[in-house]
Amino acid sequence: ALNSDGPIETTEEVTFTDGKKHILQIFKQKLTSTTGETIGVLGIANDISERTQYEKALVEALEKAEESDRLKTAFLANMSHEIRTPLNGVIGFAKFLRNFPDTTLQEREKFLGIISTSADHLLTLINDIIDISKIDVGQLTINPEAVNINELLNEIYTFFYNANPDLPKREIAFNYTTSLPDSKAMVNADRMRLRQVLTNLINNALKFTDKGKVEFGYNINSETNEFEFFVSDTGIGIAKDKQEIIFQRFRQAYTDITKQYGGTGLGLAICKSLVELMGGRIWVESETGKGSTFRFTLPINAPTTQNRGKVYGYELQELKNLLKGKSILIAEDDPNCMYYLKTVLKDFDINILEADNGLLATEIQYQHPEIAAILMDIKMPVMNGYDAIKRIRSTNAQVPIIVQTAHTFSNERAISIALGCNQFITKPIDSNSLYQSLYSVLKESRR
Repeated sequence: ALNSDGPIETTEEVTFTDGKKHILQIFKQKLTSTTGETIGVLGIANDISERTQYEKALVEALEKAEESDRLKTAFLANMSHEIRTPLNGVIGFAKFLRNFPDTTLQEREKFLGIISTSADHLLTLINDIIDISKIDVGQLTINPEAVNINELLNEIYTFFYNANPDLPKREIAFNYTTSLPDSKAMVNADRMRLRQVLTNLINNALKFTDKGKVEFGYNINSETNEFEFFVSDTGIGIAKDKQEIIFQRFRQAYTDITKQYGGTGLGLAICKSLVELMGGRIWVESETGKGSTFRFTLPINAPTTQNRGKVYGYELQELKNLLKGKSILIAEDDPNCMYYLKTVLKDFDINILEADNGLLATEIQYQHPEIAAILMDIKMPVMNGYDAIKRIRSTNAQVPIIVQTAHTFSNERAISIALGCNQFITKPIDSNSLYQSLYSVLKESRR
């Protein structure tokens, strides 16, 4: 019954004869006789289901936009902190070493260690930002090749074990497990990207584990015909309601841990994109206070592209023996980069030939057929590295060419390999990466 003599408006959910629920906006007015008695009700109903859905969608879109804006603002503030902190270490201690040369050897070693660690942290940030940008514009490509998983896991284990000598003091047991013999442990994947995903997950596991154990490895899922990789820890864990959002960019499990542990909220989002590009999926199993296990899959029979050349483990003395008396051509237009490359090779008994543009590099190579290897930059004046590689390969199909470049946004790796280069390294060039590449191409050329 209507208690009001005036018109009223209500919203009601009504199930129509088709079984679907509709939202009706109803206007009601009591009808009375001349004597004031209620004789009926006048009602007008308007179906507002579609309008209500639009309004709800608009509210949700507004909330998401506001949340996105908050996340980006927090991300930029956090990124500023993440960049300025290591910059303070690099700039501060570099200036200190220049202005106060009378520091002790022990102090200099400590300062240089801080500079090196801070620079590595900055490089990680830059790589993450570049990868997110590549993902956004669809330029992040996968180049699958035959990868021996056991060798890769051993390589990653050795790297982390050597880089974290304090693990026994932290009471963290660190190890890995395999499920196949070395001869059969092959997967078709982008080796660099697979290593990147595992490295990121292991970094997180070690960062969020005070003591206990960190373990990684793989199993074979015969039902789905997939490799299933895992990285497990006994760390702080992740709350149930956060286990989905951590794979979204700019998101972290807890905002308060950022100050304690650092991070930008990009790593897991990048891992998710990389795994999916390689044909797999990624998820986490975790309980707060007890630890986490990140798992991701890769198909067993994924297609491969042309192999970019076998990567061998190297011994420094053996590399020196392989290079002894040899000539190396370095094509590089930046004087500082040229000086760096010559510096990291100064202890080798080699003859270094220099070219500051691609055309000069082709001429020197033609005049010196005895050259054992070429380090080729891509972005150079007069003639770029691509054209130089094409010209060299038109007359010499055998000389090993190692591309070294700072421009990693475009698909330079695939282009360089297609043109005939043997190895590809990115700037800033780590001396071990250079030695590894030289060793690999020299070993292959002797086969």
